[in-house]
Amino acid sequence: MERMGHASSRAAMIYQHISKDRDRHIAYGYGCRMPEDGPPELSPDPADVVVTITRIVASPWPTTEGERRAMFSEMAFLERSPATEPPERTAGIFSTSLSDEVAGSWSTFNGEFLGLSFFLYLSPDPTDPKPRAGYDALRRLLSEAFGAPVEEWGPAHMPASAWTIRGLVLSMYCHGRGNGCVQVGLEHAERTAANSAAREPEIRL
Repeated sequence: MERMGHASSRAAMIYQHISKDRDRHIAYGYGCRMPEDGPPELSPDPADVVVTITRIVASPWPTTEGERRAMFSEMAFLERSPATEPPERTAGIFSTSLSDEVAGSWSTFNGEFLGLSFFLYLSPDPTDPKPRAGYDALRRLLSEAFGAPVEEWGPAHMPASAWTIRGLVLSMYCHGRGNGCVQVGLEHAERTAANSAAREPEIRL
């Protein structure tokens, strides 16, 4: 862990020493019910998610398809079938070793790896406290590892936050309204900006 630098050392401390019970006893957001038997069990544990993110951030960011596959192999991400995209874009889905309940997606643009997203604490019940509980726990742990978010937005019941780390954008969204989940994304800032600019004419159409 030492080679990962200051941020990963803090994440390692989180992973090794933080109380899992404390992770689960957090404030609940608007529109969620508090279970009578206490806060919900979160799977995967938020501390494990933060350690996974820290490992990705600490490694060289992939550019080529070969580099992406090497990173996925190192992180034990299992690729599923790719999505259908225009020729200049590639996208796909993957699973992780964090939990069977975690889904992942990744994308490229013009042959360069853009980023990936994790979808955690999924629930079809709009009153289920798990998505917001997961968001709050992850926000606190990510802030301990990487500092305070550089931006926060969204309504109280669907908050979002973002960090900038080593040329990457780490974003997190708490989705609700019947298909609740927490989406955590890591993207290469410059490549994502170029991709967004290329998509603007498509959006106008």
